[in-house]
Amino acid sequence: MMWLQGYYSAEDASPVVDFDKMKKDGIKIAEYCAKHPDDSLITAADEALED
Repeated sequence: MMWLQGYYSAEDASPVVDFDKMKKDGIKIAEYCAKHPDDSLITAADEALED
């Protein structure tokens, strides 16, 4: 999750780790993966983390 947070954050985002957001994003990805088990992790993150 830490790598995904860094990958999906803006280039000028604060370097402080937001553990609450990371937890919420992890839940979103897990729910997406449960519904779409054949998708890759990056596809799941793209779909689950799009705002």
